[in-house]
Amino acid sequence: MLSVHFPPSVNNEEVPFYLATEEYLAKYTNLECFFMWQVSPSVIIGRNQLMANEVNIEFCKKNNIHVYRRKSGGGCVYADKGNVMLSYIGTGKNIQTSFKHYVGKIVSVLSALNLPSVEQSGRNDILLDGKKISGNAFYHVNNRNVIHGTLLYDTNMEHMIGSITPDSRKLETKGIKSVSQRIGLLKDYYHGDLNLLKSYIETGVTAGQIVLTGSDLKEIRKIELEYLSLDFLYGNDPICNLSKNFYKKGCGNINIRVLIKHHYINGIELSGDFLEIGDIEKYVIQPLINIPYSKESIYERFKHIDVEKHILNLTNEEFIKLLI
Repeated sequence: MLSVHFPPSVNNEEVPFYLATEEYLAKYTNLECFFMWQVSPSVIIGRNQLMANEVNIEFCKKNNIHVYRRKSGGGCVYADKGNVMLSYIGTGKNIQTSFKHYVGKIVSVLSALNLPSVEQSGRNDILLDGKKISGNAFYHVNNRNVIHGTLLYDTNMEHMIGSITPDSRKLETKGIKSVSQRIGLLKDYYHGDLNLLKSYIETGVTAGQIVLTGSDLKEIRKIELEYLSLDFLYGNDPICNLSKNFYKKGCGNINIRVLIKHHYINGIELSGDFLEIGDIEKYVIQPLINIPYSKESIYERFKHIDVEKHILNLTNEEFIKLLI
């Protein structure tokens, strides 16, 4: 297995660049290779996941956390400079065999550090002392396997939990729901320098290296554009339905169904025994269509909406609570 190195011109890249590098190596080389990378705070959602169901968009915006989508399945992960991302590319028709081979190498290397009870667990995790320190996902392309995952060293736990825990709401969807798990940090068990740990892993997993050329980077940049596109980020996001109901004496029952697509409000349906005293469709619903589904955008739009003129005894704040 070869260790992939980048030329000096590659510096401070983000998630899409490294996902594109994996894809390039899988599609256009026959090498069995491995590389590690670190990025600024980012959330990476699985191929089949619904962003609104997995990511706290408001938290990410507030804390400057990027959101990207990958081509492998599995759950939502958080990455930052305290987390090392691991990428493996190999050949084989049976991806499960390749996965077992690769993860076995990582487990062996970590076990050699005299860490307590390092083991593979479940479908794709590595546990240290019973706590998850690595989650992995994979996909198959052109008889080649791409396996990538996290290695938690000193990750910002507040950002991790906050960014991938959405606000409480009722969402009806067929998207895959991530499962919260107990997680651990390597720094609590391994007290050496992070760069030393990375060097140790590279030495233990690989035998030789390859340095990517300018020509390689040119092709990688082309692939990167897909990962950066909004069509890719939102393309697999199915329309989801947010459903709520509300009762207020003097107003009545209100049932609301909000259709969300690509994190934008796609439609709003109201039903109930409330009294309409104005044009709800024109002055309440239509102004909300095609705005981002976020507290910030909704509150901003309601500066120009007066619900009480259109629904008897219902305030703006009460209607907003139905939306978010």
